[in-house]
Amino acid sequence: MGQRANLVIVHNNDYELYYNHWCASSMPEKVFWGPIHTRQFIESQEKVSKTEWLNDIWAEGGVVMDLDRQYLLFYGGEDMMYDIQLRQLFIQLMHKVWTGWQVEWAEEGILDMANYVGVSPECVLSSRQDMEPRLLEPIASGNFVDGVASIQFGEDELLLFPLGIDFKEYLYSGSEIIEHIDKTQGYSKIIWKDWAYRDEIPSSGFHVDKVSRTLQFWHAEAIPNILAIVKECWPGWNISRFANHYDSQVAAAKDRLVILERDTATLLEELIKNLLREPNDPVQHAISIAELLGESGKEVQVNPDIFSHAEYHLSLEEKRTILAYALRSYSDCQDSS
Repeated sequence: MGQRANLVIVHNNDYELYYNHWCASSMPEKVFWGPIHTRQFIESQEKVSKTEWLNDIWAEGGVVMDLDRQYLLFYGGEDMMYDIQLRQLFIQLMHKVWTGWQVEWAEEGILDMANYVGVSPECVLSSRQDMEPRLLEPIASGNFVDGVASIQFGEDELLLFPLGIDFKEYLYSGSEIIEHIDKTQGYSKIIWKDWAYRDEIPSSGFHVDKVSRTLQFWHAEAIPNILAIVKECWPGWNISRFANHYDSQVAAAKDRLVILERDTATLLEELIKNLLREPNDPVQHAISIAELLGESGKEVQVNPDIFSHAEYHLSLEEKRTILAYALRSYSDCQDSS
């Protein structure tokens, strides 16, 4: 139980490392409000030794705030982690609040954070376990899907396959997945809105050209070391990672993959709702669950890490003021462009 995160302050060419057990899922909302509030939020958390970095298994969010270079690197969130459109607009709004700062999403999560402050990758990367090959399987329309594969078998033969599980499992299975495809289960064209959950765009995808032995992929989620792992799994292939640029696959699939984006008004409505929602107390919630389980006769041991969390909240009035400024600045930029 928890949403673990490392938080880093860089100052005078050195850094301090902090830990929070609960803030990974709300990290975007924590850092939106500008440098002053973000620094206060980070420094109110538990300061830990530089040997206590989370690894890629446990780290679910994080932030590096470089006071020297005015640079912010972060990742996390529930919707933001997998919704590229929502995140892109969110960062555009952040730039209005973080005037003079460079703000970036950590595409490789905790690994990007460690690399930034000069920590060895071995400190944050776990050992990868070999897995059984995951073959492309048929998925009926209406079932949950969040990714898509496009396979170019020949010059005039291209098929698409919706993905119902973590797309990494397919990539880590290597080129063997291509040799076992049942082409009768592929689609000549996919219009994503017919498959989408809540009208969202896919969160990941990959395109394979069997003839030229090329593989390109993209993803919304922050995934440490994914390019290096995929290259190991596909020896002799040309591998490219396009970060969160899903349009790369649309182009490679020759417009047989149709992704309809949501309008800005819809996205803004969702962002405003997320940013202004009432904060909860995760520590008290965890304690309440433990007490209920104990009352039902179950033996409960509470992990002391659940108390590694310091509340830092702006008032609703402060949030509304900052958000109104960001929205107004964003609107002015759109009007002038």
